[in-house]
Amino acid sequence: MELPNTDRRIFFLAVNSGYTENGIPDSRFLEFYAARSGNGLYCAIVGNVAIPNGHGTNINTPKIEKLSIWEDIAKAISDKGALPGVQLSTTWLGYNGNKGFISKTPQEEISNYKRIASSFEQAQIRAQYQSLEEAAKIAIDCGFKHIQLHAAHGYFFNLLLDSRFSKHHQLAAELTQNWLANTIPDDIETSIRISTLTGAQQFDSIESSFIEDLTSLPFDYHDISEGFYNIDKKLIYPSLNEILTARIERTKNIALRNPNNSFIVSGKSFALSKAELPNNVHVGTCRDLIANPNFLQDQHNGCKNKMKCHYYSRGKSTLTCGLWK
Repeated sequence: MELPNTDRRIFFLAVNSGYTENGIPDSRFLEFYAARSGNGLYCAIVGNVAIPNGHGTNINTPKIEKLSIWEDIAKAISDKGALPGVQLSTTWLGYNGNKGFISKTPQEEISNYKRIASSFEQAQIRAQYQSLEEAAKIAIDCGFKHIQLHAAHGYFFNLLLDSRFSKHHQLAAELTQNWLANTIPDDIETSIRISTLTGAQQFDSIESSFIEDLTSLPFDYHDISEGFYNIDKKLIYPSLNEILTARIERTKNIALRNPNNSFIVSGKSFALSKAELPNNVHVGTCRDLIANPNFLQDQHNGCKNKMKCHYYSRGKSTLTCGLWK
């Protein structure tokens, strides 16, 4: 079972491994990415990295700082032949991720997200963009060549840029474009990860222009994801064939509506192998590479749905896999 058209660019999509000590990546972190950055991989995006003065998704979230370990990580990825990338993110003070996979009260969660987004003030927003600027500069100085803004899964930049949640979405779009124009050099790639669904079906069924708003932002790639972490994690980490197929079809439709943009479609190999993708869609993989560092060389041996990689939901502190010995 092989990924489609292997001449397409293949990304190792961002994952929060938990391999840190007080927010600082350790040797396990470096070894994890070094082992998975070869065999023709185009770009490895290190995730879910908190910006300075930002807030992580859990206590083991890495934070970007002026430390040599970040240079070592970028070099380890580059030495294996892949473009070193980093996903920059933040939540907010008091954020708490649910351990359950699907919320029993999705509409209440939507109301909670709206309440949180309404509390963001302009001074706080501008301060976070200043922190984002600092984070990007540190990452680039450390050797990262691809910068991704994490605006998915119900985190800060997701709520801020989504007109359904934030009254400041136009300001956020302006600040995002200014950040891209004034902070990111021309030789550095950019992407934005977005969630096209929250997982609250009633809310998702309401027509909105938010996808068009987000795909109009001038990133080099739009990395399409789904799900809000505190509503439906099965959309973020789809395993069933029908869920994966539907997700890929939605991504294809967005890409066909935006032929001048480049997109990253994500999903497991057994679903992607059957997909006929538009020319402007590249491939993102995560759990297959987690399970097997040499997956791109041996694509018959990927994720087997052991469900051990969801460490936070299992009450663990670091990433594991049921296939690892």
